[in-house]
Amino acid sequence: MHSFQTEVADNWDAAFSVALRILVNRECARDAAQEATYLALRYEHRFDPARAVRPWLATIARNVALSEVRRRERYGVFVEMPERSELDTGLERFEARETCVAALREFPKLRPAYRRALTMKCRGYQYREIALALRIPVGTAQTHVHRAQRELRAACRL
Repeated sequence: MHSFQTEVADNWDAAFSVALRILVNRECARDAAQEATYLALRYEHRFDPARAVRPWLATIARNVALSEVRRRERYGVFVEMPERSELDTGLERFEARETCVAALREFPKLRPAYRRALTMKCRGYQYREIALALRIPVGTAQTHVHRAQRELRAACRL
């Protein structure tokens, strides 16, 4: 019997595929799939174990990707989308999934201040908005995000 975390990790590619279809950009889709995975693990208590994990995670990924599209439209943020590669290799998807799983394992180990700042940055907040929300100076918000990213990279060897 697989644990819930294992099931979510095993179905990361479904979340990535859904996000990629909506966002087109691979980096944005990877971020959305990671956010969906984080939310699935965070709200595990809401999951009905009688149901399959894959469609639940895919729905979360869809909602995260659509929220990103709405956020961009609301704030006038339009990212130039590269051409979608039809040569999406399985190795790239595997590496992205493994990196995501490693980052998810390390994320709870970050200092709470770093975690909050990085979560907000990943959700598209500007440093000024992060600083206001966390009641810290803008430079401190930038430092928290940078250090969180550096610690995750070191832990995951990114």
